[in-house]
Amino acid sequence: ALVRIIEVHSPVAGIIAERARESGREFDGFWSSSLTDSLMHGRPDIEVLDYRTRVASIVETFEVTNKPFIYDGDSGGNPESAYYLAKALVSCGVSGLCLEDKIGRKHNSLYGHESSQKQATIAEFTARISSVRSAVPDGGMMLIARIESLVLGRPIEEALERADAYCAAGADGILIHSVHQTPDEVFAFTEKFRAKGERLPVFAVPTTYARTSECEMIDHGIRCV
Repeated sequence: ALVRIIEVHSPVAGIIAERARESGREFDGFWSSSLTDSLMHGRPDIEVLDYRTRVASIVETFEVTNKPFIYDGDSGGNPESAYYLAKALVSCGVSGLCLEDKIGRKHNSLYGHESSQKQATIAEFTARISSVRSAVPDGGMMLIARIESLVLGRPIEEALERADAYCAAGADGILIHSVHQTPDEVFAFTEKFRAKGERLPVFAVPTTYARTSECEMIDHGIRCV
């Protein structure tokens, strides 16, 4: 089965999403998007919106809905910032934190190769993962490591190397992102990841390849969209 997550940026959006049905299926949880939250507050999507502002909206949404939340934490900042972010999210009941392996001033992933965004080294990003794990032990909140290698034009082998390191450091899932118009490179990554015997869930965000069916996702080893 495929876990289906939908972006929610306000309590009323949460109510609408919770009631949405299609052929007997519904969404399994909510995604708190840094892009959308920044837009709703009239800010650029460069990690300037304070997490306390975003968490306040999540708390209000929890009051009128019953679905779990995954929080898009961008890069998480330095390890110390990631630690306190994780503590804050757990205290208000967030189920998952997604951190991406970027460094420096954020550029939205959809810029792809046109962006001057830099990727953190494996050591830098695993330090953030370890910091979150020290704040929230295993089972307290899911930690999803988002790999930006394909977005930045890096080879799949590098993305796989990062996935191995992030899993070893304590990540509970891998989000592999791509800005291609087809899911081919995402599927290639997932197939090689599964061939290594990895069982952790793989997440995909099919913004640019939205016509891909759920059955195709499942057949290629993706477990959450």
